[in-house]
Amino acid sequence: MVLAAQRGEAAAVRELYDAYRDRIWTLILFSLGDAQQAQDVLQTVFFKVFRGLGSFRFESSLFTWIYRIARNECWDHRRRRAAPHVPLEAILGSREEMDPNPLGNGPETRAERDLVLKQAVMRLPLKMREVIVAQVRGRTVL
Repeated sequence: MVLAAQRGEAAAVRELYDAYRDRIWTLILFSLGDAQQAQDVLQTVFFKVFRGLGSFRFESSLFTWIYRIARNECWDHRRRRAAPHVPLEAILGSREEMDPNPLGNGPETRAERDLVLKQAVMRLPLKMREVIVAQVRGRTVL
């Protein structure tokens, strides 16, 4: 089956996927704890399996090889998704840093606040900026 899949035979590729999908799905689901994220990782794992199948050297069982790819992808996924711990003071500032005269709610102050926010977001690293922009969907700020 592996040799046929390495040659690109579609039936063998499908058979390989069907043979290992459920066991790999279980590993990923229990590793991540979220079915939607697990589905994304499962697709990535089998994409990597099929892309790398030509380099499979038969030094271990195929399941062991796929399992290792899945485990590494779960680790990578958790690492990418892990939010850094940020103390509340770093977000709000200390009492000494807080403005005793905050801006009002008028149109000019909202525009000024939006400009300051946009400038601050643009100074963030790209990955952090993407998270902020994704969270602001409902409001046109950026």
